[in-house]
This record gives sequence, structure tokens and C-alpha cells, in this order.
Amino acid sequence: MAEKSHMPYLAIVVLVAVVAVVVLVLNVRPSSEEAVAGEAIRQAKQISSLKSCPPTLKDYEIRVGVVQGRENTADFLFHDKSSTDVFTLTVLPNVSSIRRMSNGATVGLDSAVRQDYAGGVNTVDWDLTGACSSDYAFTTEIPSATGREGMFSVVSVNTRLSPVSQQEVFTLDPGEAKVLRDGTKIIYRDVVREEYAGGIHGVAFELICS
Repeated sequence: MAEKSHMPYLAIVVLVAVVAVVVLVLNVRPSSEEAVAGEAIRQAKQISSLKSCPPTLKDYEIRVGVVQGRENTADFLFHDKSSTDVFTLTVLPNVSSIRRMSNGATVGLDSAVRQDYAGGVNTVDWDLTGACSSDYAFTTEIPSATGREGMFSVVSVNTRLSPVSQQEVFTLDPGEAKVLRDGTKIIYRDVVREEYAGGIHGVAFELICS
């Protein structure tokens, strides 16, 4: 009797093995792609969950005033979210009265006058450059004796505006605000009167740059 051929069985085994491999590949590949896709989605979610910060306006709390008992001397305080600068400048012959602050902006003093009598005023002429989109020449003034109003003269200099230089003069009561022609806002806080030697007489206000 002739031997039975094992070829059909071998073919069946090979076919089953091929099918098993195909099934295994099909089962593994999607899970791999799913893992990759899952990682991409996870990263996308992380990225989308990060809040992009809008441009932050430069916001300064400022105090400027003449110094009682010191001729042609002014005291300055500048405070923003990252730094505070307090300094005194005096106008002297042939000497630059300039201070570069920690945020890179520069303050220059032109004059400081205290009129300690009825009807007198306390006036500081000063410049602020590099703090906002415009540079400014300020005159800040308060009555010497009574009254809480603050008087401002502001010359803004900006090459992107026409005219490049323009003066604005205004008086504010505590809490009132003024928007300058370049969009910068001044919010007047109050007068500063310190009635002692070395005390400050001037204005306190908030400067919100455009």
C-alpha cells in the first residue's frame, strides 16, 4: 500500500501559520498607531491647555515731588510689576541729573521749585524716556498750601504720530484720569505733602502705557 502524502497537512499548517501572523500584525499595528496617535493627542491637549499671555501693558505707580529744604531737588518713586526704584535727583551746574532705572527707562530732572507760601506751587520739570511707546517731558505741580488737585503738562514725543511732538495741559482731582493722545493713561491718585525737613511735596499717579 502506498504511503499517504503529508503535503495537504503541511499546506494547512503553513496556511494557518500565515493567517495567525497576519492576524497578529493586524492586532499589533493598530495598537502601535493608537499609541502614537494617543501621544500626539496628549501633547496637543497639553499645548492647547497652555494659555498664551496677551501683551502686557506697562503699568507704573509713580510719585514725584520736590524735597523740602533742598533747593532744586526732586524725589522719585517708580513701581511696576517687577521692580521698584526710589531715588533723588538734584539739578547742578554742568552736571547731568539723570537716573537709569532697573527696567531700563531713564528719568531726567530739569528743575524742581518749592514755593512755600500762600498761593505758591510745588513744581517738578522732568523727562521720562524708554518707559512707554512715547517719550515724555512732564511738568507736575500741586498747590503749596491747600487743595488736592494735580496739574500736569505733558509733551509726548513719538515718531509714529503726527505731529511728532505735542503738549497736553490738564488738571485732575484725585481719582480722575486723562488719556493722552498716544493712548497712554494717567490716573491721578492724590497730592503728597510731607511737612517735615526732607519731606516730599508733589503728586502720586498711575501711568498705563499704550
